[in-house]
Amino acid sequence: MKIIVSAGGTGGHLYPALALVDYIKSQDPTAEFLFVGTTDRLEAHVVPELGYAYKGLHVKGLSGNPLQKVKNVLLFIKSLSHSKKILKEFKPDLVVGFGGYPSASIVLAASKKKIPTMIHEQNSIIGLTNKILINKVDEIICCYKQALEQFPAEKTKLLGNPRASKVWENDLKDVHDIYNIPRDKKVVVIVMGSL
Repeated sequence: MKIIVSAGGTGGHLYPALALVDYIKSQDPTAEFLFVGTTDRLEAHVVPELGYAYKGLHVKGLSGNPLQKVKNVLLFIKSLSHSKKILKEFKPDLVVGFGGYPSASIVLAASKKKIPTMIHEQNSIIGLTNKILINKVDEIICCYKQALEQFPAEKTKLLGNPRASKVWENDLKDVHDIYNIPRDKKVVVIVMGSL
């Protein structure tokens, strides 16, 4: 099986995608993967360092002044033709988007070519990319009941975040030992996340 995985911009998109790829590889060592992301964000460095094939799309978000937004829309349109070339070369059996601007390009291009597509929503509030793709994809996976209620029921499953499995695989050390904190001291843990 050949799978394109797209996750762009942040670790919140990228690391669940990497966890899914690790799981699929453990079940099917012959599976081939191609990551599609941005040319200049986190995934452009992390994915190749992990030894995965990688293609970058030059895309930007729809933020900034009106002129910048117009430029970014033109970049997105150009990224669609680049995405079609990637699909033609790799010939995937499935394209999975984990959010971020490159996911919109490659998943949309795959949908137009009738290649099976899926998106994963890691947040309780649907991100812009996944909002754009809702009616274009074959399957949707989400992590939270709040997101499940926002997607079409007939093609959405509540399966959680693949990254959570990584926590259970590791032998977790006690935070007191990691940071040399006396055991009689209280510890506050702050977990950051988007949406």
